[in-house]
Amino acid sequence: MQVATSFAFSYGNTEKSTLAIYDTKKERFVYLPRATNYISTGLILWHKNGKSIDFISEYPSDQWILFRYNTESKKVKPVKKKIPPYLTNISINAF
Repeated sequence: MQVATSFAFSYGNTEKSTLAIYDTKKERFVYLPRATNYISTGLILWHKNGKSIDFISEYPSDQWILFRYNTESKKVKPVKKKIPPYLTNISINAF
């Protein structure tokens, strides 16, 4: 069984969401670059290979976009626009 050593999460207020990864082994935060000014983040999922994170964030208001962050290139790219709101339930995931 593989034990999670990094946790991805979002934080902020109702006007601005920021994403980060906490590495429990190195005891440090990695702050994800911003593709835009996210209003909120509803879902964060690690890929099974542990090298990228998908997240659904709101921008502009009432429009949800699926983004992908690559931990090797350290870049965020939009994957799909206009995600249905029911897919934005809050979730905490670890790798």
